[in-house]
This record gives sequence, C-alpha cells and structure tokens, in this order.
Amino acid sequence: MAPVVIMTLAIADCIHILVTAFQIMSEGRGKHGALIESFRINAQPVLSGGPIQPERGFVLHHGHTRWVSSHPVNDEWVLTTSRDVLEAIAAGEGPDPMLVALGYAGWEPGQLERELRENAWLTMAAKQSLLFETPLDQRWAATAASVGVDTSRLMHYAGNA
Repeated sequence: MAPVVIMTLAIADCIHILVTAFQIMSEGRGKHGALIESFRINAQPVLSGGPIQPERGFVLHHGHTRWVSSHPVNDEWVLTTSRDVLEAIAAGEGPDPMLVALGYAGWEPGQLERELRENAWLTMAAKQSLLFETPLDQRWAATAASVGVDTSRLMHYAGNA
C-alpha cells in the first residue's frame, strides 16, 4: 500500500508545481521564470512541530498580522494558524521568510517551568539567521554552536562518574 500512497503524493506534487507555474505564466511571466518561482513556492519544507494535532498548521513569519488568526510572538515575529495564510503561500503571496510546521508539543501544567529550572533545556534569544537562513540539516548544530556547545562532543549514551 505504501508505494501507492507515495506515488499518489508524488503525482499530486508534480501537478501542484505545474498548476502553480501555469498560474504564474498567466500573470505574464515567461515559462522559465514561472517554473523557477513554482519550485520556490512548492519547495517550502513542512516541519514536524510535535505529536499533538499533527493535522494543524502553524506558520512562523515576520511582522504583519493581516491573516485571520495571527498571534505576535515578539516585536518581530508572528505565529499564524489560519487557513488563509496557507492559501496565500500556495498562491505565492505568503510571508517571507517563514517556517511551516504541523502539530505541536505540549506539557502538563508546570512541567515546562520545572524542566527549565532543572536546566533540561538550552535556551537562548531567537535569531533570524538561525531560524530562517541556516539550512535545516545544519540548524541544530549551528544553534548549539551559537551558545558555545560543540555537538560533535556530545555522546549518544549516558554514563556514571
């Protein structure tokens, strides 16, 4: 059954890339430019935000809150959860830069605060360059390095002293 699902998704992706390209060409762009733009739009990675409600989408982006359901995270970034932002992204009119994730992680009351007190989390101020510009496969190590942690020195097992 899996090959059928994979093939169906691959066909759907190809069709979406072509439909997007035709839409861009109908706006007066040449074939080459339309295909490049279509691949850019459709190449947006979708991250796993966590195991809770994996069908729910979250878009982290810069500044404006023109979408139906946008929530400021800080003075620079906004988290949008409404369908209109996904439709805008599909039409090539979405926010830029952005991160798209499905699902979220949750904690029981007081759990996150307790974990922070126990230093179970490495925290730092968010940086645009790490969130939006660093390639995904380098993001974890680059983020750790920005606060002085060399991930090549971390072990995948625990020991006793």
